Amino acid sequence: METFLTFLIITYRRPEKVARLLMQFLDDRWLQLGLSDLEIVIADDHGEDDTYEIISPVIRQLDKKGWRVKYVYRKANLRGDRNLYYGYTRDSLGKFVWFLCDDDLIDVGEALPYIKTVRQENPLISMCGFVQGRNNQHGNFFGGEIRLIKDFSESVNYLIKFPKTTAYLMRRCPELNLDQIFERWDHTLFSWIGIPIFLLAQKKNESVLIYPAVVARADNDYGLLQYSYRIFGKLNFVTQDSIEVAGKSFKKIKPSLVNLPDCDEMKLCLDGLHAHYSWRCDIEYTEDVLARELTFLRKNWLDIFRSKKRVVSFIKFILFFAGSYVFHS
Repeated sequence: METFLTFLIITYRRPEKVARLLMQFLDDRWLQLGLSDLEIVIADDHGEDDTYEIISPVIRQLDKKGWRVKYVYRKANLRGDRNLYYGYTRDSLGKFVWFLCDDDLIDVGEALPYIKTVRQENPLISMCGFVQGRNNQHGNFFGGEIRLIKDFSESVNYLIKFPKTTAYLMRRCPELNLDQIFERWDHTLFSWIGIPIFLLAQKKNESVLIYPAVVARADNDYGLLQYSYRIFGKLNFVTQDSIEVAGKSFKKIKPSLVNLPDCDEMKLCLDGLHAHYSWRCDIEYTEDVLARELTFLRKNWLDIFRSKKRVVSFIKFILFFAGSYVFHS
């Protein structure tokens, strides 16, 4: 029987979280779908720890339930995006692949109708509601009804506005080979977003399914950012590159991409810093990332005054920095 769906879990040195996620698949409600054409793939990014030993008891329980579970251990550390890409193109057998991170949680009750909708509509890409933050205040809030988007520019606008890995469930395309392109996209954090953009540009009359219900969420540990806001400038590059590699004109499409991230590195740095110090935002940089951002600002502070947008962002940063200092005093 053809495998309909692969749950692809990417992980690196967080065995307890993987075990917790796997235990959600022990829920008897999954039996409503029938498990014969479903599989779970765990892609361990060369963790060099005891991940398999910790999760193996859960895998045995899943096996007794009727799940097919495959554990893949990378021979070298690929980093998250490439691990996901290899899992999608090499390790998964499903017609569709749902991307999951080890620190995510699934709402089984919402997942069942979501998967049934995907089976019925057969989109190239589907995106579901996803939340994160201590109060679930961040994430994908689509609103409205379930809908199919077929316009290329509108689809890309959704992809780049909501680049939340776990929100993506994609049809697998065995012919896809972006190995060399991933060399260019390496270290961009959102390099994997180029895959759906490339596929949409290559294939005609394909659709993106927007499923507004919140089907998954990040766990409560979410809150400390381990990357710079400047990384969103790289998302701009990946978007442009994937469109051009697919043979379309980025220049013609760009005016309609209203959600295209800013590629002004200094403005992104200032935006990230004022978000970090904002008393209204519960997401902060880790100490090492904050130190790198402040160092970047000190080295390039004269560049602030080369555009009005940068100056506005700088003023916001100063106000939030001062407000944070007063608030914590």
